[in-house]
Amino acid sequence: MKRLLLAALIACSCTREGGEEEEGEAPPVPVTCDAVRGADGSGTIALRGVVSAPPDRDAVVSPAVAGRLSEVKVREKDKVKAGDLLASVDDPSLGAAVGEQDAARAGAAAALKSADTSLARARRLLAKGIAAQKEVEEAEARRAAAAAELRAIDARRSGAVRQAGRAHVKAPIDGVVVRLYRHAGELVDGTPATPIAEIADPSRLELKADVAASDLVRVAEGTPVTIRLDAVPGEKLAGAVVFVSPAIDPATSLGVVRASIQPPPEGAVHLVFGLSGAIELPVAGRPGAVMVPAVAVRRSPEGTEEVVVCGGEGGQVASVRPVTVGGHAGEVVEITSGLKAGERVVTEHVLGLEDGARLQVKAPARP
Repeated sequence: MKRLLLAALIACSCTREGGEEEEGEAPPVPVTCDAVRGADGSGTIALRGVVSAPPDRDAVVSPAVAGRLSEVKVREKDKVKAGDLLASVDDPSLGAAVGEQDAARAGAAAALKSADTSLARARRLLAKGIAAQKEVEEAEARRAAAAAELRAIDARRSGAVRQAGRAHVKAPIDGVVVRLYRHAGELVDGTPATPIAEIADPSRLELKADVAASDLVRVAEGTPVTIRLDAVPGEKLAGAVVFVSPAIDPATSLGVVRASIQPPPEGAVHLVFGLSGAIELPVAGRPGAVMVPAVAVRRSPEGTEEVVVCGGEGGQVASVRPVTVGGHAGEVVEITSGLKAGERVVTEHVLGLEDGARLQVKAPARP
């Protein structure tokens, strides 16, 4: 009887252990896999950017002196001309500095006048044989010193006047006040950290995009482009590439591409600064490049791009694969290395998939 009870207990223990192993195994993850297709010999890439004015027609204006804004004479949307007064900074020390130099100049001018009189008297006495040549030379030296002191004071006064003039902040270009950062009564520190206003010329607009090096080398100035704005996705605006960076930023590996925007028909679209959109332009394809849906690409913990390949027998096992991303064209991206045509990648439930995870493919790859 004891033997029968022991056998039953062992059987129950084995059953529980087997059940725990089955319950601990993760179930397959339902996913959708799409086929990787080869890139055509040529295609279109989309460069994301924002609407802005050309660099020489956009200025963020900051005061050159510290103090409190006594007045701000402009508001957003105001049109201004170069040289127009935007704001004034109240700093009593600036006026005091000019006053000090004015007082010093009056004293120096009086000293020079006295030195001139003494020199003239010494020369008359020398001509009559009453004074010695040494007295004339000493008078000339005093006169030269007084003249030099007056010139030095004039220079200091000129600097004080210029510094006082900087309290009046003026527009550097013609344009429109697109942003107002400060109002009357607020403090400024005389550096770009406390700007007053941004002025831009809305008559010429561009889309400025930060571009990866792999795309930058494929863009040429003068190329006609199509511009699509996120705010009006149904509208297509014409333009052309007007600038391509001659170098990339070594810290970010990005360069700049700027495309002009031809004015749309009146009433069709009201363009404003800061609108986001894309520059779509034709480029030649790269040998060995393939195309995948943009949703298939994810960011690894190290910050690099990767995809999850539907690998193993029947595509039922996840295989995380690092890739190099080239151009973007809407919902499709170009992969320049890491994949080949004919493979399949996960396009649904990509995030969180680990290497080796079991997959339950919900749909066959689309052609």
